[in-house]
This record gives sequence, structure tokens and C-alpha cells, in this order.
Amino acid sequence: DDIPPLVDCSLASLRSCTTVRGSGRHILLLGDSNARMYIPTFTQIAERSDLSLSVAVAPLCPWQRDLYYLRGEADCRATQADWYGGLIEALDPDLIVVAHRPMDDPASAVDIVTPQGWLTPDSEGYGAALREVSMRSLALLQAGGRHVVIIEPIPISTEEDDPLSCLSSASSIEECIHEANATRTPREV
Repeated sequence: DDIPPLVDCSLASLRSCTTVRGSGRHILLLGDSNARMYIPTFTQIAERSDLSLSVAVAPLCPWQRDLYYLRGEADCRATQADWYGGLIEALDPDLIVVAHRPMDDPASAVDIVTPQGWLTPDSEGYGAALREVSMRSLALLQAGGRHVVIIEPIPISTEEDDPLSCLSSASSIEECIHEANATRTPREV
């Protein structure tokens, strides 16, 4: 029960995008399920600071335009077409906070689809394609003087090292400690 409900945010349901209405600046939280987990945090920030908060998150859909995971690609294409096809401009936020899963973390690297095609983390063009879609998307998000904050992706463990699975059979918490990769990966944007 710790996963916040998805907000029905689209051009067709624009009013439902804004979950907190305040008299201060307007924040938009944008991204995949990693952005979704920040909904309660940004809701509290908005309520405490009299800000407005809009939420446009979709599972398996990164904030970068034209960047897709292999799973959920078709749905994400439609979602991103909505986000970048007028939703962001219609919401007109002052600040956009973006979050996504780690792309090239050694414990959980992910294949991606970009305008350059399907790329695996060890592909020669992977880093360049990821940088290109990220930089183009940042330019679009910053249009009109908007500010953008990128939340560093949270570490994801391998299935074998999943702390939650470990805790179900461990005799002590220490058995289930997950140490995240502390070194910046070459492709971190």
C-alpha cells in the first residue's frame, strides 16, 4: 500500500493533473514509476509551502522525449506525445522535476529505444543516444524560462540481491544490506 495512486493527467483531463493548488509557484513532477514514488514527498512540499503541484507520471515511461524502455514502448509513445504535444505548455509550470530509473547502473542496466534504434547498455552508441535525447528534452522543458531539476536515479539491486526478497528468509537485517554502485557511471547525464 506504499505506492501512490497514478494521477490521470493528460490533455483530455488537464484539471486532474494538478493535485495541490497553492498561491505560490507551480511544480510539475514528470517521469516514470521512479517519479511516481516522489508524489507523496512533493505533495507535502507543495502543501507546506503553498505551491501548486501537477503530476504527469507513467510507469515504464521516462521523461526524455523519444526514449523508451523495451517494455511499455507503445503506451509510452502515446504518453510522451501528450506530454510534449501541449500538456506541459498548458500546465505552464515554473519548475519541472524529472525522475527516471537508472539506465546504465551495472546492477540493473536497461536496453533502450531511441531515434537511433534499439540499444543495449554495452552498445557503442548507447551513451551518445541517451545524452542526445536527454539534452533535447531538457531544452524543450526549459522553454519559456522554466527551471528543471533532475533527481538522481535511485539504485536498483539485481534480482539475486533484492533486499525485500532477502528479508523474507534472513535471520538478521545485516544479511540483506544492498550496497549501491557509488561510482558515477560514464553515461550519467
